Amino acid sequence: MYKKLTIENIKTFEKKQKLKIAPMTLIYGENSSGKTTLLKTFDIVHNIFSEGEVKRGKNISQKDSPFYRNENIQNISAKKIHYFSSKLNKKKLKIQIDLDLPYENYTNAGELEEYFTNINQKEIYVQVYPKGFGSSPGGYVEYSLSDKELNIRRKKVFSVPIKILLTIKYLKKKKISKVESIEIKRSDNKSIVTFSRINKNYKTILNPAAVGFMIEKSRRIMNRADRYNPLYHRGRPISEPDYFVDEKLYADYQIITKENFVWKFHYKSYKKIFSQNKNTKFRREAMKLLFESIYRLYYSPKNLAKRILNIHKKKVTQNEIETFGVATFKHYIYFIIQLILKEEDENSFDLDSISKKINIYEEKISYQDFRRQIKKSYEKDQRINQERGAYYADEMFNLRRGEIIYKTEKERSVLFREKSQEKDYNFSSKFLFADIICDAFHANLIFLRNLLNKKKEMTFTSFCRFANSDLKNLFNIRFTKRGPNLSWNMIREGLGYSSSSTFGVLRLITDYIDKGVNNMFCEGKDYFNIKSPELFPNPTIDLLRRSISEIKKTVNNLVICHPNKTDVSWSVPNEADYPSNFFERIEEIAKKGKKEKISKILSEQDEKVRGEFLKGKLEKAVEKKVIDAHRISANGANFDRALANNATLRKDLNKVLKDILNLELVVVTPKFLKKIIKDRELYKAYRHAQRRGMVYPPGRGMFSKNKFIMLRDLSFKKSFYIHGDEVGKGPTNILPFLAQILSDRPNLTYLVQELENNWHPKYQSKIIELIAKIIKKSLNKNFILETHSELFVLQVKKLVQKGILKPEDVSINYISRSENGDSNIHYIPVNSQGGFEKPWPGGFFTERMEVITS
Repeated sequence: MYKKLTIENIKTFEKKQKLKIAPMTLIYGENSSGKTTLLKTFDIVHNIFSEGEVKRGKNISQKDSPFYRNENIQNISAKKIHYFSSKLNKKKLKIQIDLDLPYENYTNAGELEEYFTNINQKEIYVQVYPKGFGSSPGGYVEYSLSDKELNIRRKKVFSVPIKILLTIKYLKKKKISKVESIEIKRSDNKSIVTFSRINKNYKTILNPAAVGFMIEKSRRIMNRADRYNPLYHRGRPISEPDYFVDEKLYADYQIITKENFVWKFHYKSYKKIFSQNKNTKFRREAMKLLFESIYRLYYSPKNLAKRILNIHKKKVTQNEIETFGVATFKHYIYFIIQLILKEEDENSFDLDSISKKINIYEEKISYQDFRRQIKKSYEKDQRINQERGAYYADEMFNLRRGEIIYKTEKERSVLFREKSQEKDYNFSSKFLFADIICDAFHANLIFLRNLLNKKKEMTFTSFCRFANSDLKNLFNIRFTKRGPNLSWNMIREGLGYSSSSTFGVLRLITDYIDKGVNNMFCEGKDYFNIKSPELFPNPTIDLLRRSISEIKKTVNNLVICHPNKTDVSWSVPNEADYPSNFFERIEEIAKKGKKEKISKILSEQDEKVRGEFLKGKLEKAVEKKVIDAHRISANGANFDRALANNATLRKDLNKVLKDILNLELVVVTPKFLKKIIKDRELYKAYRHAQRRGMVYPPGRGMFSKNKFIMLRDLSFKKSFYIHGDEVGKGPTNILPFLAQILSDRPNLTYLVQELENNWHPKYQSKIIELIAKIIKKSLNKNFILETHSELFVLQVKKLVQKGILKPEDVSINYISRSENGDSNIHYIPVNSQGGFEKPWPGGFFTERMEVITS
């Protein structure tokens, strides 16, 4: 979740301003002071990294109808954002988000402290698939999974504070704004890595091996004439230029590291490979043999890759040599690494034996049967590694539920699992090491080979210079777009995809030479707390991946609330809604039903639906589509359906309503509908009347709704039902919001606009008190409220004074406008007594005194 938002040059915020975010964040100010702009800044960030979610309604500007959602984001899109910059000055827009990145699998903070500062250990809440969902028993849950199916567990992680600074530049020639750079900084503002845009006139990528290449069919889809058809994304193209990509739907960014502390840990590992220790010397010489063999595959006069291709009697280019047969070489390299690890396990340290076997393999590598043999060896180990992980995951998942598995089949138990864990850790370490080297063997082979052949280590300054130049000149991040959302990969110039930089591979090799395969990884924990090898953190590429992932999680967990715009459907049908004598006519039709020429197919469908309803199957099917609290739309859509089908939510909401408004929600089904459904002939006649257009109002389908909600007033001795259309605007506005905030999901962030509208002051105080209670008992929820209500501010101060909220749980911000029109954020800290630590700008609520004394 976000901790702070810093903006510059967005609408009325010309100068840099900071908004501190806490579990209870109030944004207070006059009309047109800039409050909504602050909330819309979140929309800009989310539109950059998660455009698809914003289009689906995860934005503060969502209108009443979903058909307007695409239009809502136009003024935060790359095409228009600079037209809304401060005074239309076309200066660079700057947005910085402070957040915490969770590192879940590390067992100690030592490795992280090499790169980051102010690391804390804290508990997070992870949403877990229940048994039977997903490819494995564990993992992050999809947003669409219902609350009933959701498992939540706590997990201790290392929390790393970082800052993401986005600089957005307006391109005059293209008349569109682009993210010029993404800079990721530590909590002390030291830059770790920057991804800087390379300004190029991109052309269509024709090389099938290059990142961003699209087959002809995909290009036709992207450029087809009907891509603006309303059926596709409501009139907008499937993929289009955005903050990153241009017309060709891709863009490159350089990777720049400014601080040498990024390479400090790499250099420490590199220095140790020059040790004269027997084991270290063996591993170093063995790695030399491996790289010499890889070198011969590609660069020697007796090029082995060329020899393989010559089997097919064709003239080959160097590019074909590098791309054809990559899988074969990968399996071959894996085979050699296994030889080296076997020698080490047996303590024979026989380099000559390894060298002879490599020569034999190189002689045989062109034969198809040998290619199949080494591929089979690799895939066998891969399968074993996957089966081990799957077995332990399955066993652990079932044991937590008190079940005993494999008791008769293998007599396995927890004790056996613990005893064999060390053996599995060693196997996994070997496989992981070999697999990563296989995936990254093409990363600057000559440079790595030369580094290993050096007799003396480079100085730290030279090492950093080479490392920085390697990343900046050889590797880029390429953003691509084939749908509404963005994707990206690390690429190496001329070689397409690459998961590791030269120095990333070097770090892995030097760690192996220094420590051996069983000690080269962090001792991490997998999802089920089983010891597993984990890679050391990569502060360059990994940081971008983690940051984007964390932003997307926040977007997925956003709940947009518009209490001033919501409207509830209270469409409880009544016999009076239908034409005069309608039901008498229905009975007449029913009597003549056998003579009526009613469609046989439709009649069979209706009878099937009716039968399922009578058996209770239809009601169960509706229950499966229960809408949870966080899925209620900002405009109140789905509220009636959610409350009608979600008994748990209805019970929780009724407790709140009784306390605040002395009301209760009830679910009803009109008697005349029940009568029609139960009578076979009446039902046929009713459906026939629907098809004939005799039902008024038109389009009221019986099974689109068979449960309806009404209100019951509990204020008087005799309670009575009230049709929702008979109550005022206040309850209609607030009911969906009160339901939304009752979600049991963890990590939700609520963006709320003008909560106080249409509400009596007494109820405003009660609502803030309710939110405070939810914050205290919830699993990491944040509320960001834009408000004009002085009562909200006073009530928050009172709750801090009572100890219900802590001072650090609260962020009160006053937004003002200066004489030249600039907006300024004034953060007003609150002490433990509920008092302001700073004076309120212009005096605290002087308007009231002005009215009283005037």
